[in-house]
Amino acid sequence: MKDIKIELREKLKSLPDISYAAAADYEKNKEAIVAEVNEIMNSQDDVNQLTGNNPINLMEENHQNHAEFMTNLFKMNKLELLLTVVPWVYRTYHNQGFNFEYFLRTFKAWKEAVNKYLEPENTYSILEIYQWYEESHEKMIELARLDEKPPIEISPNWKKTNQDFYLALMEGDHKKCMDIGDKAVNSPEDLQNFYLQVVQPSMYNIGFRWEKGEISAAHEHLATAIVSRVMANLYPKFILIEHTKEKAVITASPNEYHELGARMIADLLEVEGWDVDYLGANVPGEELIELLLEEPPFLLGISVAMPFNIDKTSELIQKIKTNEKLKDIKVMVGGKIFAEHTELWKATGADGYATNGKEAIALAAKWWEDWR
Repeated sequence: MKDIKIELREKLKSLPDISYAAAADYEKNKEAIVAEVNEIMNSQDDVNQLTGNNPINLMEENHQNHAEFMTNLFKMNKLELLLTVVPWVYRTYHNQGFNFEYFLRTFKAWKEAVNKYLEPENTYSILEIYQWYEESHEKMIELARLDEKPPIEISPNWKKTNQDFYLALMEGDHKKCMDIGDKAVNSPEDLQNFYLQVVQPSMYNIGFRWEKGEISAAHEHLATAIVSRVMANLYPKFILIEHTKEKAVITASPNEYHELGARMIADLLEVEGWDVDYLGANVPGEELIELLLEEPPFLLGISVAMPFNIDKTSELIQKIKTNEKLKDIKVMVGGKIFAEHTELWKATGADGYATNGKEAIALAAKWWEDWR
């Protein structure tokens, strides 16, 4: 796997940079390009075979997400994101029934659409990336088929709890999960360890099994719901009666529906004495700004799991930083995509990032001490 990634990375380095004009042209015509790709793919005689008889809207949703992701890629010139995102997309959609040939066909459709809607002087560098997609197709299939789970180190003291909890989650046994949590968590430190050593690795494993097609989306949603119930039962035991720190607002980014990570951060900050408002998933950017203006917090934490949401997060942070009333808010970002690409957070305009709850608490505490 390492050799394949090295080869693909070297080829990426040889590709031309995306100019600001080309990125802006793609973004401006994004919806027309997506509509063209949808039309081309829907006209394929074997479209049902290519998509594994999945609903057409699932294919079109992928096209929309692809366009959002490519917009992010072009504006930030972070081509290395392709090495983690593309195999994940191949694996996820293939395990839902999509034929690998579907991806090859779409690359040709994207090239047609780009040629049709972008100004001629802006097409070359973008078409080179789609050419890289086509040439890398077989290698992406190989990467997608690898059994590569996220490496998470678990302390020996928590391994049995982790194993028991994960098995109970897989069985959908919420009572057993509740019981495991109640027995394992007796202090704020236990809560942090339970979130980081038990809940997070368990959900990563479940998410990976869904990507591989070993469990259904319904099974994954059940596990998420159980974890939410367990967390709601545990963290109130350790909340301080009076807040000892300033206000913090924690939210998932616009268009982001993965919220467990954000909720963990919110819980752990509240236990540390922060006055936390937790907003949940997919909060529209303008509505978030309106809320911030009512009572500007000291800290804003934004969780981003999916790579196609980075640009929306960057736009949101830019609006916050250019607003006279909000510009002093400390903005922290986190989520899987930033853990995989540790320099990526800088492109969002945030003040810092954290890969887990422990790091988030430490960074928030440092900002708090520096401010005091």
